[in-house]
Amino acid sequence: NTAGVGGQNVAVRPQSLAMVDSGSFVTNFNNRAGAYLPAQINVTGSHDLPCGGLSVQAMLDQQWPVGVNKTGEDGVTTINIKVQVLPGAHNITFSLLDNSITIVAVATLVVRGCVPGEVSLSNDTCEACPTGRFSLNPSNSSCDACPANAECPGKAAIVPLLGFWHSSATSIQ
Repeated sequence: NTAGVGGQNVAVRPQSLAMVDSGSFVTNFNNRAGAYLPAQINVTGSHDLPCGGLSVQAMLDQQWPVGVNKTGEDGVTTINIKVQVLPGAHNITFSLLDNSITIVAVATLVVRGCVPGEVSLSNDTCEACPTGRFSLNPSNSSCDACPANAECPGKAAIVPLLGFWHSSATSIQ
């Protein structure tokens, strides 16, 4: 079926596929285990009528399918994209699964590397250090234990206890 439904009595051939409230989509995305990136897609036909009941697919860098969902009667769908890639710029291409209709929308996703307060569990995943632990080096694979005479509320923070000090905010000495 190449026609979407716009209400009960109107069939509309899809002509446009666009992201809803995307701006430039996403920058500084941080890969976290189990994290999803929601993307809302709007499919419309002539006179901007909604096209419901159509399957929209998301492809990462035109190679890997990362999500699919059907549009509702309003022509909108939300695809929860599972993204776990190396840091850098990547393209997410949204298209209809109906091969007789070639309509696409492309968004840029910029994935950042780990930052202080996070550790790299693998080449494509960063995790924040929990309370009682810290990390000043994002390339570490595990968080460090809080030093004696200090409190570590998590991430990169090391707070000396009363009567103690450290030489800088990024030093354990």
